[in-house]
Amino acid sequence: MKNNNLAAWVGRYFDEYLIRQRRTSRHTVHSYRDCWKLFLGYCCRREGKTVDRLMVENAGVDAVNGFLDELTRERKNSASTRNLRLTAIQGFFRWLAMVEPQHLATCSRALCIPKANTKSKEVLYLEKEEIKALFAAIDRKVRQGRRNYALLALMYNTGARVQEVLDLKICDVRLERPSLVKLVGKGDKERICVLWPETIEWTKEVCRDRDLGPDSTQYLFVNRHGQKMTRHGVRFILRKTGEKVLASCPSLKGKPLHPHIFRHTAAMHMLQAGLDLTTIQSILGHSSSETTNRYAKADLAMKKAALDKCEPLTQSPRPPAWKTNPEIMAFLESL
Repeated sequence: MKNNNLAAWVGRYFDEYLIRQRRTSRHTVHSYRDCWKLFLGYCCRREGKTVDRLMVENAGVDAVNGFLDELTRERKNSASTRNLRLTAIQGFFRWLAMVEPQHLATCSRALCIPKANTKSKEVLYLEKEEIKALFAAIDRKVRQGRRNYALLALMYNTGARVQEVLDLKICDVRLERPSLVKLVGKGDKERICVLWPETIEWTKEVCRDRDLGPDSTQYLFVNRHGQKMTRHGVRFILRKTGEKVLASCPSLKGKPLHPHIFRHTAAMHMLQAGLDLTTIQSILGHSSSETTNRYAKADLAMKKAALDKCEPLTQSPRPPAWKTNPEIMAFLESL
């Protein structure tokens, strides 16, 4: 292998480092793969070469900056998406600098590219009446409707990421008491979530429709062709369901009905029900408490309730309790 052939180094990075050594989750590998497909395509156009003729120097700091600019200008990517792409590229250069010092200068310059500033996004979630309206719009008389109902119920019950739910196999759900589900999150970290009895009943309906037992290793949620459902399929279900209830639930207008809003909704409703942030963090599978803390900052109703407990400075202080009960003062004086 030539020491400066870019394609060969990228192949080793994915095969030897990400997959074999780090055992990176397949979702991360796929995300990095998509980034590098875009980046290598950009380098080919920039240099006028085929991908097998690209050198490490062809993917240096100028190429990375040009690629990031193209993402923003041509593909209209957000700052967050730009930063994710940069992370995928810099991960390769960080590894290459360790295994092949010959390219240290090229790698160091690429690693110095800063992340773009991002704005804190408002946490959007659904109110309880909006959730009820969405579920009521699903026709459970048909098989597809029962599947959709169970899918959304499981997402709302657990606050799981949509891919975590789609990756579930029937044997991952304990249909007997105690009712549990095993979820595999980022970094292949496993966690157990408790399920409501209603969620279990709706899940059993899905199994009965497909005539599958509780020990089946087939995916729990499949499309009409019997294939594993995709995130795009869930997004389509939410959009169609939202269109049905928009007239009766106008508050949904302007709220993006994407799968992740169910995760935000579950977290906010847990918080409003009185669960502490540590418990919510465990249920959602957050690796950092900072991620969970943003839900506490987002609930305006809870902020107002907290503010109502404080006395404004312009208000006259309340008299001590003993001044409002002269009888007790007289009693004390008599002792």
